[in-house]
Amino acid sequence: FAGYLRFNENWGFSIYEDYEMATGIINEQDYAIHRDLSSWTASLGIQARNNGGGKTSVGLILTFTLKDLPRFGLPADLNVGQVFGE
Repeated sequence: FAGYLRFNENWGFSIYEDYEMATGIINEQDYAIHRDLSSWTASLGIQARNNGGGKTSVGLILTFTLKDLPRFGLPADLNVGQVFGE
């Protein structure tokens, strides 16, 4: 199960849960809050994983995602000899 709730143009919340029906165990749970920073998106979340045998690991996740690479181009007429002074 996965879902995303957008509060407004700058804030959102996501949830991810991995449930195994054969054993009836939730293998992984992720919850995160997201903030739009114009060119970037920052996310702060918590993750809980079932490692089996009654052991659970919990982690804090901080992610920065670049939304789009800036536009750049190479010169159409690239003369390698001029670059090296030949």
